[in-house]
Amino acid sequence: MAIEIKNLTHIYNKDTVMEKVAVRDVTVTIRDGEKVGIIGHTGSGKSTLVQHLNGLLKPHAGQVIVNGIDTMSKDIKELRKMVGMVFQYPEHQLFEETVYKDIAFGLKKQFRLPEDEADLRIREAAAEMGLSKELMDKSPFELSGGQKRRVAIAGVLVTGPSILVLDEPTAGLDPKGRDELFRSLSEINRTKKTTVIIVSHSMEEMAGFADRILVMNKGSLAMDTTPDKAFENVELLESMGLSAPQVTYMARGLARIIKGFPSDIHTVDRMVEEIMKVVKRP
Repeated sequence: MAIEIKNLTHIYNKDTVMEKVAVRDVTVTIRDGEKVGIIGHTGSGKSTLVQHLNGLLKPHAGQVIVNGIDTMSKDIKELRKMVGMVFQYPEHQLFEETVYKDIAFGLKKQFRLPEDEADLRIREAAAEMGLSKELMDKSPFELSGGQKRRVAIAGVLVTGPSILVLDEPTAGLDPKGRDELFRSLSEINRTKKTTVIIVSHSMEEMAGFADRILVMNKGSLAMDTTPDKAFENVELLESMGLSAPQVTYMARGLARIIKGFPSDIHTVDRMVEEIMKVVKRP
C-alpha cells in the first residue's frame, strides 16, 4: 500500500478559543499507482488531509503511514523524497534564469548526482510534462501560464517521487492548458506507476481523470468510491454543497425526453458517444 491513514484527526489552534477541527477521524488506504481525486466544498478538510502526506502537518490523533514510514517519525527527509507536493499556482515559486535551472533546483538541493545523470533526469522530467527542448534555455517568465505550471510540476517530478499530490493543479488554466496537464499526469501514472492524488473543486475534471473519488465533508470522509458511483448520487452531493458534473444534469434531462438515453453520464466524451448513437438511430 502507498498510503495508510488511520483515524486521522487534525485541529487548528488547538486548546485556544479559535480551535477548529479540520479533519476528524479519517481512515483511508490509497494503493500504489492509483489516480485519486479528493473533492469537497471550501473548508471541508481536503487540503488539510493531503498536507499530512509529506509531514507538513502532524496528526493530533491517529496515524499516517506512507510507504512504510510513519509521518511522525524522524525520517521526514526520506518521506519528502517519496511524496512530491504541488500547491496551488506553483509557478509563483519560479525564480531561476532559465527553465532548465528551475527544474534542476530541487534535484540539486536534495541529491548529489553526477552531472550527466542530473542532466538526464532534468530533461526526462521536462519531456514528461510536455516541455520541448527549445524551451529549456528560455526564461520561465516568457512562457504561457500552462507552460509555467508544467515547469513547476517538472521541478517536483525530477526528484523521482513515487507519490504526486497536486492541490487544484488546473486553477487559472484555460481548457487547452488543463487538457495538456491532465494528459501528462495520466501518462506519468501509466508509464511510471506514480500514485497521483489531486485535490479539486471541478467535478468534470475528476470524472475524466480519477479512478477513485474521496469526498470530504465537514472534516470527515463522506464517500470513497468510483467516479461513476459518486456522481450518480447527485442529491447527496448537493446536500454537501457540491454538484455532479454539468454533463450529468444534461444527461438526466435528455433521459426524460429520449427513450433509452442513459442518465449516468459524467464525461463529455461519453455524452458525445451516446448522442451519436441517437443520431444514427433508424
